Amino acid sequence: MCQARAALGDEREATVAAPSIQGEPIPDAVQVLLFQPFSRPGKQGSLQDLGLGLYIAAEIARAHGGELTVESTASAGTTSTLRMPSQAQ
Repeated sequence: MCQARAALGDEREATVAAPSIQGEPIPDAVQVLLFQPFSRPGKQGSLQDLGLGLYIAAEIARAHGGELTVESTASAGTTSTLRMPSQAQ
């Protein structure tokens, strides 16, 4: 059984969204490939999956001065973090 949780916060210089899921961790060798174009680590998903979704999401974040990252451990689960710069002056 997987458990999901989400965090949304406003740090001093950035807005952060960090959904998490508890379950099997993503191996380190796979994590380094997640944001690469045409990457389908483990060949999971439909045959129509091109492996572009996370790449495009990370590039959009980067184009706006932000970043999309992932952390995955057996103890803490998997957390994808989107950090975008604050627009407040």
